[in-house]
Amino acid sequence: MHHLSPASDLPVAATADLNTLRTKLAIPLSESGMDATTVIDDLVKAVDGGIIDTGGPRFFGWVIGGSLPAALAADWLTSVWDQNAGMYATSPAAAVVEEVAGAWLKGLLHLPSTASFAFVTGCQMAHVTCILAARHALLARLNAAPEPIATRTGDHGRREDRYTPGRKLKHLIRARTARCCAPGCGAQAITGEIDHTVPYPAGATCQCNLSPACQRHHHAKHAPGWKLQQTQPGIMQWTTPSGRTYTTHPTQYEE
Repeated sequence: MHHLSPASDLPVAATADLNTLRTKLAIPLSESGMDATTVIDDLVKAVDGGIIDTGGPRFFGWVIGGSLPAALAADWLTSVWDQNAGMYATSPAAAVVEEVAGAWLKGLLHLPSTASFAFVTGCQMAHVTCILAARHALLARLNAAPEPIATRTGDHGRREDRYTPGRKLKHLIRARTARCCAPGCGAQAITGEIDHTVPYPAGATCQCNLSPACQRHHHAKHAPGWKLQQTQPGIMQWTTPSGRTYTTHPTQYEE
């Protein structure tokens, strides 16, 4: 607790060099385990000299900022309780805490009580959320609508005269269907392949003939007895060797 004391005389900057910290921390894993108290004591000793006093009153580097004792204690409780605040069912108390904190923030920032709010997981997600909000506001101000991900027409408006689709067309296909188009497959489209439903060049390199597929299902569709049709852009109809049909649809995004 000496580290948290306002009267702490610990150095603000690190006093141990990189090699020293690696030597103290890079110990072999124990197969038999260790006493919990010993683990904590050893950890405190090993990081000695490598802790920067960002929470203290004498730290002026970057824009990290300190923390109040009450906030630190609440953070400890957050870890101990280990709640999933994603929705009310997984943690009623955490959901209501977020609801109340959001109302407080809107009051402090003089925002309308009807304004939406969300607590993100970190800095990067905050950036993405702000960019999306700014894009939405700019489009509304310009009275413009974003280009639809896909249209259910066969006009070949995005057709490309080559086998490998370009970057923009790949993004469109993966945004339209975020996972492998095979029934029940959860593989993300970003890690899969872009498949021609009707093989090229008989089939066009176009949104009406392309779909994302994981490597397994990309090859499976060519197996004897299997049949795949794209009845409309993004709507895939799979027929099994036994004659059963399964239909998958593009990803449904909330407006």
